[in-house]
Amino acid sequence: MSTPYQSGGAGRDAPHRDDAAIGRAGHYTCAVLGGALVLALTVVYYSALVALTRPLGLFSTTAMVLGVAAAVGLAWLTLELAWAWRAGRHRRS
Repeated sequence: MSTPYQSGGAGRDAPHRDDAAIGRAGHYTCAVLGGALVLALTVVYYSALVALTRPLGLFSTTAMVLGVAAAVGLAWLTLELAWAWRAGRHRRS
């Protein structure tokens, strides 16, 4: 939606303020924490991951890498949503 600025600039898009509560550093923090969490779980459960992907043969390492990457993305998303919920950005007025 195009709304003018307070200064009267007609037609320019208003600045997007939804991310003001988390900021760039917050996004990076969620990404690093998600990656560290998944890395720690991968180290702890590595033998179970190997046993789970062993039937895939040659594709077992590919499946493991894709699974870990998906887990990092899911952890990152979960942390971002939790941060937004905690900051109260889930409520729309």
